[in-house]
Amino acid sequence: MNDEAVLFEKIAEAKRQGKSIALATVVSTHKSSPRKAGAKMIVYGDGSIVGTIGGGVLEAMVIEEARKALADGAPRKVAYSLDPENPENITMCCGGEMEIFIDVLKSEAPLIIFGGGHVGEKIARIAEVVGMPYLVVDDRKEYANRDRFPEASGLYAMPYREAFSKLPITKETYLVICTHGHAHDLICLREALKTDAGYIGLIASRNKAKTFKAQIEKEGTVKCDERVFSPIGLDFGDSSPGQIALSVMAEIVMLKSRGTAAHKRSSVELK
Repeated sequence: MNDEAVLFEKIAEAKRQGKSIALATVVSTHKSSPRKAGAKMIVYGDGSIVGTIGGGVLEAMVIEEARKALADGAPRKVAYSLDPENPENITMCCGGEMEIFIDVLKSEAPLIIFGGGHVGEKIARIAEVVGMPYLVVDDRKEYANRDRFPEASGLYAMPYREAFSKLPITKETYLVICTHGHAHDLICLREALKTDAGYIGLIASRNKAKTFKAQIEKEGTVKCDERVFSPIGLDFGDSSPGQIALSVMAEIVMLKSRGTAAHKRSSVELK
């Protein structure tokens, strides 16, 4: 695989994983420069890179600018002099000039489903329909695999607690907890509250939700806050796996889009 193919694969991977990245591209050069127009480099939020636009001080400065672009979500164009005769030289002696465009490739934060059973599978199918990338976590390999979730951006067949350190969870991430046991649900809720996730949905009865909240408050290590939605979903009046999944995704889409869930039909009586 050539360098350009690797870059495009990494861009696609970032999109699948819900990671925003910066793409720095050399757009013009004058006289001598370490790379020519078209050279590209991916910059991640932590400063790690794929590809190169020249190395040295120049690259370090572009990485810093790219991280700023990621932080404020705005693309930018930067120019550098590599001419030692120029007072604005950046301490490189190639002798030329370079212009670099830094674009921000924003990715939608994925939905993370804890539990690959009947409800989890239905939630995933609806997520596919509405175009929301999703990851699936289940401690059973027979439930977290490509046969059940062919379109998943990521599959984590491992203990739930262990998975949290490997998941791309940000303030924009939606978590849905629907494992195969109350003990697993409690573990996931406890660990989820330690993250920055903006939405933590737990499939539970009102009694179960109250019991879990009391248990967590008694432990005192984390606090149940307004991010927790439990019982989860909109009230559709049906408890079948498909209807539960629909109500869950309806709630998530409503919150994500800042909707109201009100009828769009006019209140004026139709004649």
